[in-house]
Amino acid sequence: MNNRDVEELIEQRKRLMFKQKALNDYEEAIALMDAVVHVAENMHPEMFLIATPVFKKHMTRINSLLPDHLLKEYPEYMEFYKHICDMASNVTEFQHGLDRRAKLIKKRESRPADIVQQGTMCSRCNKRPRKFDDLCGRCAEETGVRPKGKV
Repeated sequence: MNNRDVEELIEQRKRLMFKQKALNDYEEAIALMDAVVHVAENMHPEMFLIATPVFKKHMTRINSLLPDHLLKEYPEYMEFYKHICDMASNVTEFQHGLDRRAKLIKKRESRPADIVQQGTMCSRCNKRPRKFDDLCGRCAEETGVRPKGKV
């Protein structure tokens, strides 16, 4: 065997390995599609809506396994995928909103009530403790109530 024969064999092996990888990807994509369809058919619609982020994850994996020209042949699948993505983002956004509200409620409950008593807050901004009569230093400066020079 000469050098040229070896190079041809290496090139042929690379092509076969590429085809084998493509076949493995197709098999995995088909298995994922079958699993998604089987689970989706047996689910209650409310549970399906809640599980859309998981479906989106698996369908994104299917899209990464298949080449673009195959995906373009099935526009109904791509439309379904877009709807799943929209529903998943809505579910995720709603879940984040609930989590955010729960954190805020927990934060309010855990905050000590007597850090600054409400009676000692500025009557103008209601944010800072009062220092000059019933105003804080910033509000007293803005309104001109704060005395100039040494006090």
